[in-house]
Amino acid sequence: MSKKASSDFPKEFTNIVIWILILLMNLQASTIFFNNSSNFNDPYDNAFLCEIEDWSIDDIIKFFGKSGNGVELLIQEAFREECTREEIMNIIDMLCQTESHFRESFLSRFQLSDIEQRYSVIEYPGIQTDLVRIIRDCTSNLSRKSIQEDIGRIRNFKICCFSKIKDSMLMWSYYADGHKGFCLEFDTGISTFGKLHKVNYSRTFPKLNSNWILDPHNSTLIESLILTKFIDWKHEKEYRLLIERDTRWLEILPESALTGIYFGSKMDDSTLKMLMKMVKKIYPNCKCFKMAKDENSFKLKAKKINNNDLEYLF
Repeated sequence: MSKKASSDFPKEFTNIVIWILILLMNLQASTIFFNNSSNFNDPYDNAFLCEIEDWSIDDIIKFFGKSGNGVELLIQEAFREECTREEIMNIIDMLCQTESHFRESFLSRFQLSDIEQRYSVIEYPGIQTDLVRIIRDCTSNLSRKSIQEDIGRIRNFKICCFSKIKDSMLMWSYYADGHKGFCLEFDTGISTFGKLHKVNYSRTFPKLNSNWILDPHNSTLIESLILTKFIDWKHEKEYRLLIERDTRWLEILPESALTGIYFGSKMDDSTLKMLMKMVKKIYPNCKCFKMAKDENSFKLKAKKINNNDLEYLF
């Protein structure tokens, strides 16, 4: 069942396009096109970089508790203020037997060639501190491994990008063939747009905490990696539709979804006439506008094309 568009979404969205031929076909078929982020103009859109926050002791215990073998009780003991020699031996034994990542980290940390040498470190000064550090490193390594696995899945997402604005001179320049293209305006009351995600803008990579791995239904990872962009892109005020694990590149919309079309200020008359004929035939209720330079300030304004203008065009 489709979700209702969130109340904080703007009433209408715009999709400024550069692939004129593809969009003409989409316009005729009432579809929107989804693309892979590797084809986007921002190189970080497909980088999927992030920082991992340090895990709390409670979350580390929960993480190891997912195995169901009771090892979390030993982890809890390791984080106590002081463990006895026997308790440390039990912790090392159990973790080496049940957790391969711990065993590898343990051997590397103490430069041991074989796990049978594990008791030789019991008398090391600060052994409990080293043990805790190995557990933390092990948790961090497992987190990064899990992230890489999820990134492999996220790379297959297909994305359709939208904006709250339609008068950005920069966006018209690099998304609409230097103001020769056009911009489509959609009604977000349509069920498809109930799945829109707002893009976040930041000066730093997104930070992930333990929640995304402890809760398999948590969407933090996806939202952080696909929906975080550098602050320099903030002027785009972007929203995104996402499709996962699907072979589709197109999404069919009802004709009523298209509420307006804005022609670039540099679009030639012959192209404008051709598009107007198509729009009026397929989308009779769609409003048409021509972008123009404002005479009093550096900005674009939309001038509605009314019935009197149609006589000039045709």
